[in-house]
Amino acid sequence: MRIATNGYATVSALLHQVLVCWKSAGDFGFKQMVREPTRKSRLLNLVLANIQELVRTSVLDALSDHSSVLVEVHVEITCVQCPPRLVWDYKRADWNSSRSMIASHQ
Repeated sequence: MRIATNGYATVSALLHQVLVCWKSAGDFGFKQMVREPTRKSRLLNLVLANIQELVRTSVLDALSDHSSVLVEVHVEITCVQCPPRLVWDYKRADWNSSRSMIASHQ
């Protein structure tokens, strides 16, 4: 997509893209999770989530003129225990005995 280079057309096209994106996110059930300003009095950081109960955001102290946002996602991770498996250690094999056993069965 090309955006015009004069100031007003650029801002207008960019604003249109932002509004389309915002509407699409809302159509799919996403909500903005950051509620505090992140740069002076403006909220610049977007954190969109469709399961709000699992997401918590915190605006951290500003490092410069912009604050960072800490995002915590509370999900339970289940670990599946793999069954033990047999792994052959060929470096420690007794190759002479193996050759003798194979030769005796021919």
